[in-house]
Amino acid sequence: MVNAKRAIERCEQLSELGLPPPWSNPRALQRWRRAYLRIMALETTSSSGWNDEVLRECYPKSVIQEMSYRPNPLLARHPKCST
Repeated sequence: MVNAKRAIERCEQLSELGLPPPWSNPRALQRWRRAYLRIMALETTSSSGWNDEVLRECYPKSVIQEMSYRPNPLLARHPKCST
């Protein structure tokens, strides 16, 4: 369920952010995009509470621990990360 107070705060932050700058100014556009993604990321993390319960049922603690200690084959090829 969407929190009404949080939705209003997000809309206010987005209105303060304004429209994106033109494509001819890539650095300003990149800064605007980072700020936009920061605002929207807060929304997805705050509303993901119900997903935590579902994930805990799907992945027991033993499976999560086993996955966390599993070696990553992509990093094994990298000389600095192979230790």
